[in-house]
Amino acid sequence: MKHASLMLAILAFGHFVVDTIASTVNPIWPNLEDQLGMARGDFLAIGYLCWITTNSFAQILFGYLGDRVRCRWLIWFGPVVSIVCLALLGWIHSTWLMCLILFIAGLGIAAFHPEAAATAGSLLPHNRSRAMAIFALCGYLGQAVGPTYAGELVAYDGITTLAWHLVWALPAMLIVALGIQGRQFPLQSGSQTPPRIRDIFAGRGMIMLKLFAGGVLRIIPALGIPLTLAYLLEAEGLTTDEIGPVQSSFMAGIGAGAIICALVASSRWERTMLWLPTLLATPFVVLVGPASYAGKIVLCLLAGLLLGIAMPVFISYAQRLIPRGPRIASSLTMGASWGVASILVAGLIRLYQNNKMLDQVFWVFAAACVACSIVCLALPAIEESLTDDLSQPDDPGQDSL
Repeated sequence: MKHASLMLAILAFGHFVVDTIASTVNPIWPNLEDQLGMARGDFLAIGYLCWITTNSFAQILFGYLGDRVRCRWLIWFGPVVSIVCLALLGWIHSTWLMCLILFIAGLGIAAFHPEAAATAGSLLPHNRSRAMAIFALCGYLGQAVGPTYAGELVAYDGITTLAWHLVWALPAMLIVALGIQGRQFPLQSGSQTPPRIRDIFAGRGMIMLKLFAGGVLRIIPALGIPLTLAYLLEAEGLTTDEIGPVQSSFMAGIGAGAIICALVASSRWERTMLWLPTLLATPFVVLVGPASYAGKIVLCLLAGLLLGIAMPVFISYAQRLIPRGPRIASSLTMGASWGVASILVAGLIRLYQNNKMLDQVFWVFAAACVACSIVCLALPAIEESLTDDLSQPDDPGQDSL
């Protein structure tokens, strides 16, 4: 495709903006509980689940619709909705209204990912792992910037300062909308006929189930470590501008892992990249809890790097496994797996909080790393013959916003 690199850069930039905005809630969960007059961990049981499960599980719906009807406008419209909603958090003092705002914002984040990921992967159909590494890298960089950015804002003048999202993020998404408007993209499913779910997974359901299970296990520490640290460090008396950098170091490590993936990604290394780095991350995950503040930053960086190497491969492997439903594949790996993991993480953190053992939950995250490696070892290498030709041009009438 002509200008494929430019289009990939625009989508990656959009991913950076979206994940920066989405990750601004990471360091402020304790602050939201203070604003709502709730005890520590109480809002986590409902607000966090409203937020993370919506922006995760809703991706399946958007992915399914996107594989049947072109919805490229969701790439910019969904994030705009989220930006506006999250900018309003500082003025909300009702628990249920807060949940509603987080729910709507989560839908906006969910709308972006399947369509943008499938479009990005289609730009380099013969090297999807590299395309997804570049796309994912910018998302991880956004997740690295978001907690520090939000922590500084909130520490300066409270949660109402998140209204700054409107000043820069809305114009940024306008740039993305103008950049993709009217462009033609390669076909992102194997047929012009909308595929049925049964046909999409025909003969590959068990492999996809193993991949999904491995993804959930991989994401448990990826979600659990920064969220646990928010509560541990807040209990030690640290403020949001001190909590944010620790969370950001973890996400920066994941971004660095994506860079490594982009440099060395190859189909013959996919299976190894899915299991080996996660296993190597295990000791660093265990040591995060008892480490000093500086030690936490270093260990988060190392653990994040090893966990991050496999994230883009995880997505591209799924897209190659079910080429007739690339958005469904993206929604399962970037959405549903995160949703399931988020439920498990929220339950674990609440359980360990109730037992006053929150610093011990890192052992569970480490066990998830080991289990992920074992599951991924059972995955086969994908033969190129299993994938369809994805290089056909899209129907020009379906490319505009």
